[in-house]
Amino acid sequence: MKSRIVRSLVLGLGASAGLLPSIGCTHTQVGTGVGAGVGAVVGSALAGRGKGTQGALIGAGVGAIAGGLAGASEDKAERRAIAAQQARMLSVNEVISLTQSGTSPDVIINQIRTTNSVYTLTAHDLMTLQNSGVSAAVIREMQDSGRRRAMPVVIQEPPPVVYVQPAPPPPAFGVGVMIRR
Repeated sequence: MKSRIVRSLVLGLGASAGLLPSIGCTHTQVGTGVGAGVGAVVGSALAGRGKGTQGALIGAGVGAIAGGLAGASEDKAERRAIAAQQARMLSVNEVISLTQSGTSPDVIINQIRTTNSVYTLTAHDLMTLQNSGVSAAVIREMQDSGRRRAMPVVIQEPPPVVYVQPAPPPPAFGVGVMIRR
């Protein structure tokens, strides 16, 4: 019976962990939550008789720390990848500089594509590009770049405070039979 409950809890935690990124949780938040849940289950299962609650609390704490650290590492790697991608993109001013230095429109378009540069041009940007002599083909490519799939920009917020409590014990019930004469 206990193994079935543990298995159900682990499967439920796994399913929940799969949904967390889709609702906007960071890797740190997912790791903390999953680590706490799995740690509580494992701690409770490994604790001695009558000490399941203590084992669950200790396991949840250790699991939350370990999961949070692993998730934070993933978040850091993701931020580095996004920053590296953004550093490679051509700015509007760089496109203007390339045009004014005599670089052909085909070369500029190729550079926009190979650096995966993505633009959301304002009316002011369009006027600045046209007044700077940037060709219509380059401007069209810059406008079309928004249709390409770009790496998402992740805005980090501080993680919420999470209070972990052990699950309440299952309700106890019994059935009695009494025979009177």
